[in-house]
Amino acid sequence: MKIDISNDEIKLKKETNIIDEFVIDICKILAKHFNYVIVSGYLSILFGKIRGTEDIDVFIKKTDLQTFKKFYNELKQKGYVIFNARSDKDAYDMLTKKIAPRIAKKDEFIPNVELQFPKDKWGLQSLKEKIRVELNGDEFFISSIEMNIAFKIYLGSRKDIDDACYLYLLFKKLRHLNEKKIREICSQLDVSPNILEMCKNE
Repeated sequence: MKIDISNDEIKLKKETNIIDEFVIDICKILAKHFNYVIVSGYLSILFGKIRGTEDIDVFIKKTDLQTFKKFYNELKQKGYVIFNARSDKDAYDMLTKKIAPRIAKKDEFIPNVELQFPKDKWGLQSLKEKIRVELNGDEFFISSIEMNIAFKIYLGSRKDIDDACYLYLLFKKLRHLNEKKIREICSQLDVSPNILEMCKNE
């Protein structure tokens, strides 16, 4: 795996897996209709961590029903379904009620995208500060590494802490990590960033 980083872009070359290919394909559709950002667990997989996941978490900027219908129709044309909604309006209503529609290939459930409108200022900030990733020539957008690490600490499960440590150690080694920003976000989330000290000792 080869990683080249600038302030707002990461160029990545690697052998892709099934989840990577799914993300690339679905993001080509998302990009036509929405301002979007990928957050949470997929990021550690993207950067080489070997672990399973069923879903890819995506925030999209709030939009109207007509725009969502166009997206829904293109999903169907490209062989995707929203398997926990009965119609385009049903899926849109779920979004407005903070319930995530799940997108997958027809007749498949894994992997899938959990689509959400931002629920708070952090979701909005993720969209505002998103990072462009170019993976073997294909592009999509992810949340900042610092925000992802801080939120993994906030979530606090063993898997989340492992993800936080993996990203922290990797980007620390690449000399491209703003630890002050991680600590500032942790402070606002009212969680201790001391887990980073444990990561350093792994």
